[in-house]
Amino acid sequence: MPVNILKQTDGSWQLSRTIEIKLQRLLPQPEARNALLAIAFLIEDNVTDGITDTLVEAVVTKTLACLVPIANSLATLAFFASANDSNRADNTLTLQSITDKLTSSAKILNMAPTSTPMPSVTPPPR
Repeated sequence: MPVNILKQTDGSWQLSRTIEIKLQRLLPQPEARNALLAIAFLIEDNVTDGITDTLVEAVVTKTLACLVPIANSLATLAFFASANDSNRADNTLTLQSITDKLTSSAKILNMAPTSTPMPSVTPPPR
């Protein structure tokens, strides 16, 4: 059966009475109390550190398990957006080139004489 080394009463820690009585036989009371408190607090710190480490590891693992798929999705989306932008840039340059050619063709057509003699159309003989 486990023995509680420390008991909390009114916000302060006190030694279990049975352990305190046994230690009184071995050491003078103040030294026994101080030694036992030091051991108890070291044990508590080790347990607390172990629990804290386990909790931190669990939280980090769960968080990364949730964030990694999101990061992968964002990377895929960024790649698609970049490819889409490149495709649109190529299309824009092609359209600009066609527009320039059409503009120069329209200028050439505007310089052509507007009054060209129309060939006379005669009806065929009957």
